[in-house]
Amino acid sequence: TRVAGAGNAARVARPVDRGRRRPRRSCARRRLASPRQAEGSHPGGGQVELHGARVLVVGASSGIGRAVALQAGAAGARVACAARRAERVQKAAAEAGNGAVALVCDVRIAEHCESVVAQTVGVFGGLDALVFATAVDPLARLADCEQQLWHDVLSTNVIGASLVCRAAVPYLAAAGGKAVFVSASSVGRPL
Repeated sequence: TRVAGAGNAARVARPVDRGRRRPRRSCARRRLASPRQAEGSHPGGGQVELHGARVLVVGASSGIGRAVALQAGAAGARVACAARRAERVQKAAAEAGNGAVALVCDVRIAEHCESVVAQTVGVFGGLDALVFATAVDPLARLADCEQQLWHDVLSTNVIGASLVCRAAVPYLAAAGGKAVFVSASSVGRPL
């Protein structure tokens, strides 16, 4: 970027266009990543077809994970909805339709991480996409956070994500699949 004009020293102009424009991609026009792309499409971009894709959504009982599971099901994907809260994840799977299954999984437990992938592969015969959309976000003052809270945050957000992904990698690689990690948070008050 460069400063625009001597009289407007506080204003910053947009970067100089050197002919290297990135294609604009509207979020509304893009669909979830899937290895089952249309013939001849670029593997890293463009629209993809979810119909028939085998998708595991971890964190599907609420929030973004639930929305992803419902959208994937509506697009024709075969969805495995996984989360800690059995009643909520069963409800999400029922709403996702298209033969979606509900799996109970606490990503803080290593055996659950391996089991949820194995169960998904057992039901669908493979795995084309993993969406990890679960997270612990402590909305508390730093001074009020105990050590156990930070163990839960790291166990869920980092270790759990890596264990689920590690279990899924052989199946994703075999199918030319993708792993997507989604998280969102907001801070309700300052530190």
